[in-house]
Amino acid sequence: STSNNWYITGVQLEVGSVATDFEHRSFGQELGLCQRYFLHFGADGAPFARYAMGVSINATNSAMRVEFPNQMRTVPTFTSSGNLSISSAQAGQAVTSISLETNTCTKNHGQIIAGCSSGLTAHRPYFLESNNNTTSNIQFSAEL
Repeated sequence: STSNNWYITGVQLEVGSVATDFEHRSFGQELGLCQRYFLHFGADGAPFARYAMGVSINATNSAMRVEFPNQMRTVPTFTSSGNLSISSAQAGQAVTSISLETNTCTKNHGQIIAGCSSGLTAHRPYFLESNNNTTSNIQFSAEL
């Protein structure tokens, strides 16, 4: 039959021949442990979700800081997808380049350098946000 299913939960795998007591972790504890290895900040349906805040360096670049909710295992790598913008309260500029500044990134926070073609005012605060895109995201990975 194709409808035979077997469901199992509450299993703990052990290395070796001696079993230890079963570990009961809350969802919050498990999430915190997972966030040491990977962080995903997504728009989740919001067309202008904000991911980070920073200050423009000049007319085309802005330094954006992201605080990690838990210390990561190591200094992470960075990826992004979807349309992003550098935005003030009045207007936004489409992101044309984005990277993690590795010289200032630690296990506790990352600094993203986001670039656009023009339109920023130096030393003014800006947000890194999705640019009318409900599926954009930024990700930090400290996988093994």
